[in-house]
Amino acid sequence: MPPTDSADPQVADAASPSQASLAEPGPAQPDGGVPATAVGSISHRPHLADEAVSSRPGITGSESARSRGHESPGSTPAHAEPAPGHHDELVAGRRHSRRRGMKVVAAVAAVAVAGGVFWGVRELTQSPTTSSTVTASASGSPALSSAKTSGALTSEMMITADEATRSLGAQGWRAAETLETIPATAPGITCMSNRQGLPNPVITRQRGLVSTSASQTALLQRIDAYADEASAKKAYAIDFAALAACNDVPAFLSSADAITQAADESFSVTVAFQDNPLQYHTVIIARTGVSVTMVDGANNASKLDTQKLLDATAPTLGRLATASRGTAPATPKAQVTAIPATPVLGWLAESDLPRLTAGQGRWNATEVAKVTSVGSGCENLTLATAAGPSKREQRSYLLSQDDAAPDQFGIDEVQYTFADPAGATAFATKLTGNIDGCAKRGGTATIKSSRTFTITGQDRAKVSGKVWLVEQKTGGNATVLFRVGVSSANDRVTYTLSKVAPSYDYPADSWLQLNARAGQRSTLTK
Repeated sequence: MPPTDSADPQVADAASPSQASLAEPGPAQPDGGVPATAVGSISHRPHLADEAVSSRPGITGSESARSRGHESPGSTPAHAEPAPGHHDELVAGRRHSRRRGMKVVAAVAAVAVAGGVFWGVRELTQSPTTSSTVTASASGSPALSSAKTSGALTSEMMITADEATRSLGAQGWRAAETLETIPATAPGITCMSNRQGLPNPVITRQRGLVSTSASQTALLQRIDAYADEASAKKAYAIDFAALAACNDVPAFLSSADAITQAADESFSVTVAFQDNPLQYHTVIIARTGVSVTMVDGANNASKLDTQKLLDATAPTLGRLATASRGTAPATPKAQVTAIPATPVLGWLAESDLPRLTAGQGRWNATEVAKVTSVGSGCENLTLATAAGPSKREQRSYLLSQDDAAPDQFGIDEVQYTFADPAGATAFATKLTGNIDGCAKRGGTATIKSSRTFTITGQDRAKVSGKVWLVEQKTGGNATVLFRVGVSSANDRVTYTLSKVAPSYDYPADSWLQLNARAGQRSTLTK
């Protein structure tokens, strides 16, 4: 289940802040760059990962999505297959489609309307409302069977244009398309691709709503009703896991919200698709008895307010409560929380890592293995053998599919585990001091910039750390640049390293937030 809340990291700087948003890919910042080559220890075996954060001065905290629906096996395709002091949101995940999930709507209609909204909703706006029905499975529960025959579980239960207008405030809201039989070409909810073991729903409804706002605000809602509550719980758990582990390209896990008093279970994750333009998708998932509702709110340039999106969703949850034998909303509330864990518990996820070129780049992770990173030359200890930790492991990340990236461009993440928090604090203090004093020791290194941060992890664990841009002379006038980070939380210390270039580097804010999230993820135990 999702960890306890945390917000944005407090930041202290030793250099001018970069104003680039973590969600926005960008070139090297004024505080540094480095002749590119790969982090020496990067290997090439991809894997999976988790968690996220963002950065704003004076605030502590955390944050935290996969795309599209699924097609019911054995039935007609009733479901769409599936610089310091600057606040940034971590962004993430996508697959065959947020743009495609939602842009897939392009295939739904033959005519495209100019000025249409995000995921190809302009095509969706041209499609007539459909009223075909999904054939229910023979195993439908009495409540659902009754709902089908009586019309109790109908499209009228979905979000209306008036409800969207009242809660979200954008102009010109209208229901562009309502589907009761969902073809494979229909748009899908962000991050909901490739879900394994999902039960077959008995009834499905889907509606797209579009507005005329300049930021192309749009909504996609899907309701799946299952034969019984056990099936709905299983479906919710699978959908939740897909949302938490979203690694659609070029998705970036931005933030998460715990939701209370809305349904039997509910949660929200915001994913940023690092395209041009930058597009945010805030997805709310809620289980009401035997039904699972998902609402995907898309907006260009900035995320929708989760509370406002929840306010737009609450009426439909209320209408579902009786037919689905579930809990009706009381006073629904969204509260920022840490991004939930993914299968590689405690480590960065691919979707925690930013793209440096808009719309390009795929991060691939190695298996967790022994430490091979040699560091930046400023650590003044051997990362693989330094005394103190009871366990040390490494996971590396390699960036591919970006023509601008140097060969073997990537990140090393090293985690140290200690007998107790005091041991971790002492080691982090030593390592941080070594890097801070690098220039004084050797004369070949320059600390171009440094920044500290604090953030809250799972169960309100304190996460603190520091990031640096290190320049090392390699002979003559040649230099090499490294982004380095150290964070500590509970009994763990996390070290990160990336060799960068003047022409290909992380925005300073982005590197800080990546390290804040790495520290935050190290606190995840469930």
